[in-house]
Amino acid sequence: MSSFLVTEDGGLTGAGYGVFILVGILLLIAAAVVAAGQAKKKRKTMATKELVYCAAAIALAFMASYIRVFKMPGAVP
Repeated sequence: MSSFLVTEDGGLTGAGYGVFILVGILLLIAAAVVAAGQAKKKRKTMATKELVYCAAAIALAFMASYIRVFKMPGAVP
């Protein structure tokens, strides 16, 4: 079965690409159905204080991602 979807060198065959696309479309449809169910519920609007807190948390996370505590051995510079 795996040789039907994957080549010997690890690439996908035509059938592998077809299955990959089909699974992606099914996941997209499932997400749309879940989103439509959530849209029917009453939505609470986000307060300004909550929005500012979220923006500050995202900015701090972005800045913290550039801090290097130590260099891992064998890492490529």
